[in-house]
Amino acid sequence: MVQEIEILKNEGQFEHVSYRKALNLIQNLSSATGDEDFGSRVETLEAIMEALRYPNVNKIGVYGMAGVGKSTLVKQVAQKAQQEFDAVVMATITQNPKVEKI
Repeated sequence: MVQEIEILKNEGQFEHVSYRKALNLIQNLSSATGDEDFGSRVETLEAIMEALRYPNVNKIGVYGMAGVGKSTLVKQVAQKAQQEFDAVVMATITQNPKVEKI
């Protein structure tokens, strides 16, 4: 069977021979207004806070796939940052940003 597939692969002009199975993503749907456990994101949250403490860092960016909890994470970071810094500003930049809103 492997030999037959190899022959077909060599004869044809296939862009892909197979496709990866879609990932099973689990979202953290809790609100960022309380002191809820951030689970696997605690390390990320602490890494962002540590980066903000460097004197030459005055802004950060968080990016990734839709629906993975970026906004929730950033809201939690903003809440913690308000306890340590004089001013905290958060802006959401979408694929089609509106400069006036930013």
